[in-house]
Amino acid sequence: MASGRPVSHPLFARGFDRAAHKLEDRGQRENRQKLLSGLAGRVIEIGAGNGLMLCSVYDQRQALAEVRRVLRPGGELRFYEHVRAQGRYAARAQQAFDLVWPLIGGGCHTSRDTLAAISEAGFEIARCERFLFKPMPLALPTAPHILGSARRL
Repeated sequence: MASGRPVSHPLFARGFDRAAHKLEDRGQRENRQKLLSGLAGRVIEIGAGNGLMLCSVYDQRQALAEVRRVLRPGGELRFYEHVRAQGRYAARAQQAFDLVWPLIGGGCHTSRDTLAAISEAGFEIARCERFLFKPMPLALPTAPHILGSARRL
């Protein structure tokens, strides 16, 4: 449940595992290794098996507030997310795409400014790499990605 609302995306859930394995073979494995590099101590992974998935939560602000609540001061948040494009036209295209995509993509939104949301939630961005990840032609709306870490203030 997210914000008291039941979440059910059975078609997405069935296809996600299959798609995730294909993405691993097309470059996601390397990105995930970067994400996990150097971790030690207690680690909690949030998401659908490949990192924090703030694109799919109903209330991104509430999810980040909860992550901040459970992290100790100075604790580290690692993120690997697709995000809103930096270009104006690409960002507008993502907003249009989001009229339909969340319904078939497990609640995923392509046009969220996740990096800004992480900062606004009380985290200090320690490092962030922006890149395009296009493992297949249909991935264009989800191609802009960020990978990095932030510290709880």
